[in-house]
Amino acid sequence: MAGQGDTDLVQKRVLDGPLDVHPSKNAVVLHYRVEAVALSEYGEPMIADSKDCRKIINVTGLIAGVDIEHLARHVVSQCPLIKPSRLPEVQQLLVYLKNRKQTNSGFQDDDALQASSSKIQKQMDDLETPLEKATMSGLDSYLELLYEDIPAKIKGTGLILQLARVPDNLIELITNESQFSALSRVLRDDWKKSIDLSTNIIYIFFCFSTFSDFHPKLAQHKVGSMCMLVLEHEVKRYQSLQEDLVAKRKDCIHMRGMEEGAWRLLTDLQQIVVILE
Repeated sequence: MAGQGDTDLVQKRVLDGPLDVHPSKNAVVLHYRVEAVALSEYGEPMIADSKDCRKIINVTGLIAGVDIEHLARHVVSQCPLIKPSRLPEVQQLLVYLKNRKQTNSGFQDDDALQASSSKIQKQMDDLETPLEKATMSGLDSYLELLYEDIPAKIKGTGLILQLARVPDNLIELITNESQFSALSRVLRDDWKKSIDLSTNIIYIFFCFSTFSDFHPKLAQHKVGSMCMLVLEHEVKRYQSLQEDLVAKRKDCIHMRGMEEGAWRLLTDLQQIVVILE
């Protein structure tokens, strides 16, 4: 009976988190937090605990002409953790998944998508291999690099990123106000000058964003708005490159057709010359 009473004194609640797409699968990923509070017999909290979780909802039927709204409702019905009020958000993710899956020649299969993702991940791992190992004792020297030219700033942010990827370092890093101000300033002033520089800094801020305790500091320095500005610019740049690529392909097809026509004309002229001779 004592065990049953202890169980009754534990309260559990689930907190909504962000929705995202899986990096390689046709799936929606829900992040959420489970909090548990043990209460005393007087109803006072004694022990609080929380756990960050995620649930992957696989999506099938992403074919040309699919009814996205109907598919989104099906996804929501399959996962009670997703509130019906988030249906528009699910629809946007499904549209993204559909566009990601689509190629110029039709649709990729899951094996091709997985192979492409693995190749990209390998390239990222190669790029992330540090030439110099960062240490917390060298943080001040890394910050000094943020006041030099772009290559030095890339090196400095890369070293700070190594530190930020270790969760045990985050509390010490977050309390360094000069570091946070310098990173925010460099991102604001120089993000258009180097994609490597902006990627390093946004990745650093991402490391902090995974812990809700650090969100006020990120909001104080307007990190979210700056990151959205960079991402919107890169999306537009990608779309522009895609449009240029499509136009060049059309030009190549047109030139190939003209070349074939010229060869046919040359062949006809050669036959006429033979006849006249």
